[in-house]
Amino acid sequence: MNFCDVEAHDTESAIHEAIIKLNQQDKMEIAHFVIDPCAVFILGMTSRKCMTVSEISPAMKLPIATCYKMVYQMENMGLITKCGTSRTSGRGKAAVYTSVIKSMELELRNGLITLNLLFKNGQCMLFKKDLNALAPTAAVCDSFREAEMEMAPPEHIDNLTENIEEMDLSPTLRS
Repeated sequence: MNFCDVEAHDTESAIHEAIIKLNQQDKMEIAHFVIDPCAVFILGMTSRKCMTVSEISPAMKLPIATCYKMVYQMENMGLITKCGTSRTSGRGKAAVYTSVIKSMELELRNGLITLNLLFKNGQCMLFKKDLNALAPTAAVCDSFREAEMEMAPPEHIDNLTENIEEMDLSPTLRS
């Protein structure tokens, strides 16, 4: 086994261990964290190649300390993992990180938020949150209809109620 094979094997096992750690986390905390713009940027940058914090920080235009904190939190959650070390411009070595997420899809449709994570090992994690269940629907619908009636010209008010009731408000999901 040559050096590249050993490094690839180590990266695969590190990704597997990170996904195990991720599965032990609170799912809502993961969902909230992965939609953070800084986290998305780090996940995107490290999804195809391993990078050090010193490489990530200038690309994000973040102070190095803030970038270290984000990477530390993401590593503790299992969203990224150390995949080795790299020589620094000085005499030392720095940890290099890779994302465990291959792709991420976020969809908001009819008040249903769906977040689908595909990991590099082929596993998927799906998050769903129905925002309609959180809102008092009668009050929202009534205020919506009143606002529509105030804005609608008088000749269209009779047809307004029919049009609203005929709308399909049921969520649709992709398979």
